[in-house]
Amino acid sequence: MLNDETLKEIGRVTIEFSILDEVITDMAWLIIECTEPDVARCVTPPFIDQKLDHIAMVCKKLKEAHRLENAIPGALLTQIGLAKGIVSKRNTIIRGELESRRGGEPLLRLGKKDKEPQVFHATPHELADLVDDIHGVTNGLMTYDV
Repeated sequence: MLNDETLKEIGRVTIEFSILDEVITDMAWLIIECTEPDVARCVTPPFIDQKLDHIAMVCKKLKEAHRLENAIPGALLTQIGLAKGIVSKRNTIIRGELESRRGGEPLLRLGKKDKEPQVFHATPHELADLVDDIHGVTNGLMTYDV
């Protein structure tokens, strides 16, 4: 079973991830230069990993259309890559199955067809580190000038 400290950290991961999702959504809307939320929702993918791909694709298309040198600077691509890694860990934590062995630390495992299952060690320390990572990517994206 998960203890109270671990459950608290899972809650923090969920909250920080929600903030990250909002930042990525806002960034996607800014990149397509849409000020109408209802319209922006129609042209923005629903899932965060798809939103990240969408941001990169739109930036590349803008670069080609306007012959820009650095429409997608390395710093933005780095943040997008970090965010994708966080999405994978978050999915394992939220959607994974709990494995708990007597005397061992709890594991969260998310199996995928034809792929190696993802595993996350559900310790308060690992979860707190993930919260810090999420916070860092959120800040990195918020301070990026679109």
